[in-house]
Amino acid sequence: MTVAELPTERAALDIHRRPAGQRAGWPGLMTVERAGHELSVSRVTIYELLKSGALKSVKIGASRRIVSASVEKLIIHGAPRKAPRPAAQEA
Repeated sequence: MTVAELPTERAALDIHRRPAGQRAGWPGLMTVERAGHELSVSRVTIYELLKSGALKSVKIGASRRIVSASVEKLIIHGAPRKAPRPAAQEA
């Protein structure tokens, strides 16, 4: 296999992007647990990434689904750094 034949980073990610049975052209959605698995982080971290805006999600009834493209973007570009916590003031 030559370098030109190697799959691109995006093509490699596309393999995991759409679960079986999902229509092409529809936004890929995944559970919080699946997003945590894909990123190797906990559910708590996924919710922190959602709160920071690094991940996008939709609510369907009582369920929350993560937009697969936002997971892909996070893998490629990384997450924004947290602002440092202010030092505790002594009383």
